[in-house]
Amino acid sequence: KDELKTREELLKELACYRQGPKRNLNEIRLIALLKLSQMHDKTLQEILDFGLKEAIRLTESKIGYIFHYNEQTEFFTLYSWSSSVMGQCSIIEKQTVYKLKNTGLWGEAVRQRKPIITNEYTAPNQHKKGYPEGHVHLSRHMNLPIFIGKKIVAVIGVGNKKSDYIKDDVLQLQLFMEGLWNISERKRLEDELRKSEENFRTVADFTYDWEYWRTPNLDILYCSPSCSRITGFSADEFIKNRWLLEIIVDPRDVKSYKRHLKRFYDPDKRAKEGKEKEFRIITKTGEVKWIGHVCREVISQDGVFLGRRISNRDI
Repeated sequence: KDELKTREELLKELACYRQGPKRNLNEIRLIALLKLSQMHDKTLQEILDFGLKEAIRLTESKIGYIFHYNEQTEFFTLYSWSSSVMGQCSIIEKQTVYKLKNTGLWGEAVRQRKPIITNEYTAPNQHKKGYPEGHVHLSRHMNLPIFIGKKIVAVIGVGNKKSDYIKDDVLQLQLFMEGLWNISERKRLEDELRKSEENFRTVADFTYDWEYWRTPNLDILYCSPSCSRITGFSADEFIKNRWLLEIIVDPRDVKSYKRHLKRFYDPDKRAKEGKEKEFRIITKTGEVKWIGHVCREVISQDGVFLGRRISNRDI
């Protein structure tokens, strides 16, 4: 049947066969990135470890590593080593931070700011500085820098593929690492945001005085749990009913309190910060308490008025 085909048909069929492995690699890469994007319950370290494992599989390598890189300090800090390296390299536990000027051939990806392929690692090379004692043996090596904009933020390297590394390996690894880094950055930012929120909650929720944030339309965005100690009403009750604050003000002080609100929420009259104002409230159990009330305006970075941050203390 092949004898009956034209030369053009044979070349087209051959091109399809050659493209087969590329399509398979694309599929492997996309499936790996899909799995990474679904690792919501995993830590950043677990995501990077899994990503490195998939990068090694994608490039048919035996070993690999990911280092964070700081362009200001020129320090590499270990993110992840492949498990196969951990069993072969006795220096890993001893050193996880490297200075760029002290690195040999593997530092060229940063110095030259491009992927570096070395298919004969044992051959003489002006950039090599020799193996540290106990280092894993390398026959072939490929590494590349990871950029955010024009800034190098990390380096990934793989090694000891049975055949030579080629440009397709570089392309697949670059595409994979772009996806991995986007996923890991999102996870890192989520972790930082969660930690920041935990810090905020710790400071705000455990304050002794009654703290809350009121928007320009008088909704309550946040109310500290200490409101219950002072008023008998929970934070949820104040947040769900924005008028509860006015309801519990002692009738003898309602007019004064409303004048205060009008002044501090009127764009033409409000001041940035006022002196402590004293008024009475009636608690959930009917007890009368004197409150020392201080508030200051909340302004966004764009200069937009976002309401007032208020502190009430039982005096």
